[in-house]
Amino acid sequence: FWRWIACGFACWLAALLLSLTPAWEEGSLELRLTYDGLFVAFYLQLFLATTKAPHAPRAAAQRDASARLVALGTVIFGVGMTAYFDLIPYLLDRSDFGSRAPAFYLFLALDFSLIARAAAQVRATATRWRMPPESSCG
Repeated sequence: FWRWIACGFACWLAALLLSLTPAWEEGSLELRLTYDGLFVAFYLQLFLATTKAPHAPRAAAQRDASARLVALGTVIFGVGMTAYFDLIPYLLDRSDFGSRAPAFYLFLALDFSLIARAAAQVRATATRWRMPPESSCG
């Protein structure tokens, strides 16, 4: 879990450092595509971290044989989203890609997907955190 989070934030930091380079001011489309790729890698690391259970050392989700399938599906999802929202506009209409609208929609879709995955995991938990009843609080 923590390795996925650390790798994700390393990708985020690399994207931030890339945006601070002098070449960033030139507005190269290839550089912006690399920047978007680093952010997609950040999101993928967060998605993969949500498949782990750091509170349980030998959680069933980590030992499950389908964990690799979930990881593969997550990577395919990220690559597909990047291809649809970033690569196709870059290859077909570079003026539209320069507007940064495709990247905005890519990250908006990734945000909603991450929120949906977190909401599904919250609903799937067997035990919920609750406030103690008023009478037992003293």
